[in-house]
Amino acid sequence: MIATLESESDVLHIKDSMIVKNDSDVSWDKIVMLDWAHAFSSKDTPLANRFAEDFKNKFQFAPEDDRGKTVFKSSTANLDFTIKRLPHQVDIIELILNEPLLPGASKTIVWQYDIVIPEDDFTGYGKSSTGNYALRYWYITPAVFDQGEWQYFSHKGINDYYPALANYSISLHLPTSHQVVTNAPIITSGLTDYKNSYLLKGNHLAHVELYLEQNLQRYKNFGVPDLNVTTDIEDGDVPPELKALFIDRISGFLNEKLGSYAYPNMLITDRYYREDPVYGLSSLPSFINPFPAGFTYEIKVIKAMTRKWLESGARLHPRDENWLQDGMMVYLLQQYNQTYYPNLKIAGKLSNIWGGIRGFNITQLDFNDQYNFLYLNTARLNLDQSITTRSDSLVKYNQQLGIINKAAIGLKYLQDYSGNNSVDQTIKEFYQKNKLKLSHVSDFKTILESKNTKDIDWFFKDYITKYTRMDWKIKRVKNIGDSVKVFLKNKSDRDLPIALYSLDKDSIVEKIWIDHVVEDTVITFRESVPTEFLSIMKNSYQSLPCMITIKL
Repeated sequence: MIATLESESDVLHIKDSMIVKNDSDVSWDKIVMLDWAHAFSSKDTPLANRFAEDFKNKFQFAPEDDRGKTVFKSSTANLDFTIKRLPHQVDIIELILNEPLLPGASKTIVWQYDIVIPEDDFTGYGKSSTGNYALRYWYITPAVFDQGEWQYFSHKGINDYYPALANYSISLHLPTSHQVVTNAPIITSGLTDYKNSYLLKGNHLAHVELYLEQNLQRYKNFGVPDLNVTTDIEDGDVPPELKALFIDRISGFLNEKLGSYAYPNMLITDRYYREDPVYGLSSLPSFINPFPAGFTYEIKVIKAMTRKWLESGARLHPRDENWLQDGMMVYLLQQYNQTYYPNLKIAGKLSNIWGGIRGFNITQLDFNDQYNFLYLNTARLNLDQSITTRSDSLVKYNQQLGIINKAAIGLKYLQDYSGNNSVDQTIKEFYQKNKLKLSHVSDFKTILESKNTKDIDWFFKDYITKYTRMDWKIKRVKNIGDSVKVFLKNKSDRDLPIALYSLDKDSIVEKIWIDHVVEDTVITFRESVPTEFLSIMKNSYQSLPCMITIKL
């Protein structure tokens, strides 16, 4: 591919020659291409409709020159295939082949087109007001072919691009005013008096990001074992040495929990971080920052690096199954916080020293409790949805916070129920076995089942598919000789295991898991009789009803 930026008109001229191989076991009579740059071409595309649903009116009132589109050159008329845009998905192209592409065969596609770059006000990507360019979906590429059919969907601004992996060789030419930062390896560069040229080559890449900048000073490189991290995430109060220490520690943690990163280089930009930021008190300005030195910077980087790390691993369908990747991300964030900041409260130092805030119960919660609290807010507002809801059907809050945290709570719930480290082991094995491969939630389930002696179907059949309220009740407790009978009632339709705790003052005497409490159930405690019972679920999940204590 040859790509040339014409900055005067904000156009990227592309001459592309791609080889598409049919690696399936069926013949193809068409090839589906993703042209997400064309999603900005009109005010009635799926992306434009999504903007309207989110009350983002800027796109609807923007002049045509500020929006983007793809313009094919007239020379494409003589190709041995027909270019067809889907009627209601203009950012999806079908190449209708004159002859079927047989399994194992390859086809070379040569074409030329221009990408008119949109303003970055709409999605965060495009041309900025300062003349820089952040390009993410800037070329046409094949969609994924999986399970006997093409997997494609339109751009809706929810960061779920799903192209086929490809080997790239890109000759990039820029005006002398601009230089490039990219996730693809730069093989060579030539900076002359009339243009800046780069040769980019990378294998098994999902996409190539280009940041065409007039000044690269804000980008910093940090070398850690087996990985080079480039980032412009900034915090002026954190010295470079401490930033390097944080990134090295984060890299070591992710290597231990997941395995090595799929590529030698990682690019995490502040723009990428802001797509899925850390919400809440961790984003306080530095003059009232109540957290340890550098913590705000560290929590930003750990979230961005974990997300990028998981994206390079198992390639889940991002619109149907991305809840698993998001859940694993938050699950790992909680483990990181517990490892390095076990005593940190949600309000930091303010939990102890500021009288006006210290009196609120929320300030005494652990920092990790914020994830449960953010999910519970969804239930309180009656906005809860099932975890398996397609990402483009989620309400905004659930897309950004609710479902992500609910999935992580579920993994923690599953880990405690299993009574071993099966979830931790499964996450690592799932990542390593499926690195840079297409995968599905069913693959995760298969690995998890192999590491458990208990039945875990409830997690996949009930927990992730339903959103009705979970509600169990201790009806009564009866002493019979040296035994105690506890009568439980399920007041919902949920078929989930529950944990019942017996207490002696403030100490847990016994904890038992009870499966399939779908109707009234009686549990008998023998031998030593506890002084009280704690029902139904310990507050570590925060997703089930409040605790009920019954004294005997």
